[in-house]
Amino acid sequence: PGQHFVRFTVRAGVDDGSFEKGKVAKKDSKASVSFRVHHDGHAAVKESPIAAALKLKGDPVAGAKLFTSMACASCHTFKKQGREFGPDLTKIVEKFAPRALMEAITEPSAGVLLGYEAVLIETTDKKTLYGFVVADGNIVTLKDISGTEHNIPKKSITRREEQKTSLMPRMPFEAKALADLTAYLRDKGK
Repeated sequence: PGQHFVRFTVRAGVDDGSFEKGKVAKKDSKASVSFRVHHDGHAAVKESPIAAALKLKGDPVAGAKLFTSMACASCHTFKKQGREFGPDLTKIVEKFAPRALMEAITEPSAGVLLGYEAVLIETTDKKTLYGFVVADGNIVTLKDISGTEHNIPKKSITRREEQKTSLMPRMPFEAKALADLTAYLRDKGK
C-alpha cells in the first residue's frame, strides 16, 4: 500500500543489416522480459517460462503424465504410445536442443514440420475440410483432425488455402510442467 511501481517491457530484436537509428528490423517476441520497478529502484524480473524451465531439472515420470493429460498423446506418438496423427516424437531428442523443443511446444505455429502444414479446402459440393495434405495429385488426400482421410478430386476443389497457424493448439505452460514434459520427450525413447 502506498508504493508506486513502474512496469515496462524490453524486447530483443535481430538486426537484418538494414540498420536505421532507433529501429530493430525483426522483433523477437520470445526474448521479451517484463520488469516491475519498486520505488526504491530495485527491479524484480519475471522470466519467461522457457528461461525458468531451462534452470530446472525436469521429471520424466511427471512429464509422461502430462503428455497424456494435456492431450499430446491424442495427436502424437512417443515410445509407441499415443495416436499417429501429428509427428512421432520418439526421436525428437535427436532433432531439438532443450530450448528449441520448449519453443516448439509453447509456440507450435512458429515452425511447422514439412508435411504437417494446416490446409483449408472447400469443394464444389460446399464441403469445408481442415487438416493436412498427405497425398497431392489428381486426387488430393487430406487427413483431418479426427484422423479421417478424405480423397478429393482436384477438379472439385474450389479453394485451397495454407493456414498460418499449426493444427497444434498453443497452450500456456508453467516452468515446472514445461521442464517435466521436455525431460520426458528427451528421455531417448527408453
